[in-house]
Amino acid sequence: MRELESTICLKCHELFKNLGWDVSQEEWVKDVAYRFDLVLRHNGKLYGFVEILSGDNLRDKAASLCNLVEGYIIKEKKPPIFIVTNGFVYDLYIAGKCYGTISAPPPPENIDVLLGGEYFE
Repeated sequence: MRELESTICLKCHELFKNLGWDVSQEEWVKDVAYRFDLVLRHNGKLYGFVEILSGDNLRDKAASLCNLVEGYIIKEKKPPIFIVTNGFVYDLYIAGKCYGTISAPPPPENIDVLLGGEYFE
């Protein structure tokens, strides 16, 4: 991970942790076959993934991330949440659909509400 990207990743890691997420960094997820910048869990359940885009990795990561997001992650795997961020704004995908761009990431309880409780039943 490059320096700017790692700085943003540390900032986001702390932010998500403070919101109540269990966060791991650069975890290889077998059933997706990809190493995500951040993996989000709550109460022992996998909620989703966060990918960091920064000025120093934009060109390298954009194409592969676009293919991954639009193809495999969003259309096939449909994790409860997937977030792409530059550390200032967060593109939020919920259950495979783009929810929008938000200025702060949601805590786990808000994601459960947005999912209508369906994910945990």
